[in-house]
Amino acid sequence: MYQPRTDDLCLPLDDDLDGLRDEIFTAGHTVLRRFAQPALLSALRDEADRLSRELFGHAEGTVISRDTDGRVLSMHYLDRHSDLLFDLTRLPELHHVAEVLLESRCVPFLTEYFAKPATQSQATPPHQDQIFYRDHFGDEVAITFWIALTDVTEADGVLQYGTPQPKPGELLKHRVSDVQNFGAELVDESEFTFLSAPVPAGGAVVHHSYAVHRSGPMSGTAPRAAFALNFRRSPYRQKINPLVR
Repeated sequence: MYQPRTDDLCLPLDDDLDGLRDEIFTAGHTVLRRFAQPALLSALRDEADRLSRELFGHAEGTVISRDTDGRVLSMHYLDRHSDLLFDLTRLPELHHVAEVLLESRCVPFLTEYFAKPATQSQATPPHQDQIFYRDHFGDEVAITFWIALTDVTEADGVLQYGTPQPKPGELLKHRVSDVQNFGAELVDESEFTFLSAPVPAGGAVVHHSYAVHRSGPMSGTAPRAAFALNFRRSPYRQKINPLVR
């Protein structure tokens, strides 16, 4: 089993974090073109393959979701099934970056895997991640490091972010989605223009949980895959040990 270390990550410098936070909470996201070093990227790809095999037998919609041909579309709660991912989200330096971006003590939660395995894979409709989180921790803001395991271009189901973005804490109206493996989508997306966020393999897209985003359609021939590491604000930890910079 690969043991992740701080040296495996290309983390932003402290002096750059204020600017990144401003960008994330204005545009909804930022792109880190370098995030996972080659050795970690290779280990994450191997871990995705292992988890896809070992979790395949779980019931649909619990830990794993598959398309009609049996190909993995997503996997959830992966820190329960992967020591590598558990340890990665608890690296102190990564945790520090998440806390500075959130301006609060935070906790990791819900490590996930997302794939678009073929050209006919459906686009993801516009949504805010908070619609899925609110039953777990209310309106606390969360942040996601979406680590690309493959190059993600315009042809590869690229993440797209709405403009102008709602303010953090502003949860828009959603409805039940008809898209396979997706629970909710915005009722009205007409006020948004969507801008793409291409990212190379090993890079990361970082967004907050109220950011309106979707994925574009697949038109290329290569599959798309990513791990999502999620962190949420923790008022309890902030109260007992406030974040001081």
